[in-house]
Amino acid sequence: AGDDDARAALHREIADRLLAGDDDHGAVPHLAALLALQPHRRDDLERLQEVTDRTGRHRDFAAALAAAADGLAQRDDGDPDLRLELLVQAADVHCDVLDDAPGAITLYARVLATPDAPDAVALAVSRRLSGLLESAGREAEALDVLTRRAALEPDGQIRREVRARAAGIATRRGDGERALSLWSAVLRERADDVEA
Repeated sequence: AGDDDARAALHREIADRLLAGDDDHGAVPHLAALLALQPHRRDDLERLQEVTDRTGRHRDFAAALAAAADGLAQRDDGDPDLRLELLVQAADVHCDVLDDAPGAITLYARVLATPDAPDAVALAVSRRLSGLLESAGREAEALDVLTRRAALEPDGQIRREVRARAAGIATRRGDGERALSLWSAVLRERADDVEA
């Protein structure tokens, strides 16, 4: 930890000097290194975001978030909730700012692949990921995400709609057994579902 603190202090000093000299671009890698070394420091995260917003280096911001998340996964004292938060934020940047659906899909999928992801996080991510996968024509993956999402949706109407979408994909893919299972779940929840 001492080495990390010393490296963080050095990166912070270099970033401060570069920013004072109006070299925002030069400061970005040092601010990214700070985030990787001390991902719990919100002020460093916010500072990196401000500088990358000013410089338009959003891809660097997303990469720094993902790198910090990866670093947390390697640490004994890594915070799994913070790791997921950083991955989701990186995916959101790819999706909402960079208009990079493949990059967002990769990061959102990593979140969903985390066995101990809290249900609230898995639900929010599955909502975003299912739409991206469907838009990309990646039906096999969309089917899996929609099935998981349906199990997490608290609202009965939305849950039925999600299961119906999943059943439609399963039907198109020729997976009759899965389609039947999904349509059965829809019907169990609401016997008068017209689409089924």
